[in-house]
Amino acid sequence: MTLDALIKLLDKVIPPQQAAPSDCIETVSGSVTFFLDEEDGSSKNTGTSFASTIPAGADPNLYFQVNNPATTEYAVWKYDGCFFPLRGPARCDIILFSDVKIAFVELKLNATSLKNRAIKENRKKAISQLETSIQRLKGEFASSSVPWPFSETLANIAAPQHYPHFASKNAHAVKRFADDFNATLQEANPITFP
Repeated sequence: MTLDALIKLLDKVIPPQQAAPSDCIETVSGSVTFFLDEEDGSSKNTGTSFASTIPAGADPNLYFQVNNPATTEYAVWKYDGCFFPLRGPARCDIILFSDVKIAFVELKLNATSLKNRAIKENRKKAISQLETSIQRLKGEFASSSVPWPFSETLANIAAPQHYPHFASKNAHAVKRFADDFNATLQEANPITFP
């Protein structure tokens, strides 16, 4: 299925929230794209922005990087802050998708605490946001009797570099995502997509 057909399918299957899905989806095909979570607690924030370069003087550690070596076109759905208002139930920040692959992404790069308890809570919240987002989308497809159009599902947490290794402490969540959603849960920055 083409990207245009998938975007039309999303409009058909997913009820509009603050906007229709297609109003919050853009396609990109650059070899590298950088994403910044602009949620800062103000009423003027716009959710997630993205560009092909990091602005001069900006902290590169705050950016989530997607490498696309084949420069294949893929879609970016600004899920939180465009499709949904920024304030509300927990959900992921962006959803990336191609004709066969979908990636739910939660950006936690602005987390600054070095305390284990805060890191654990931040990860727990990110996992919950990803889980809620996947459940919602898969549920909308199921309730519309439309087959899930993606052969590969990824749930990605983009966390600060100072966070300790993810997999060893979150094996139960990784297994749950695989069993319940047929999805790969990981913590990575950068990722290669699609």
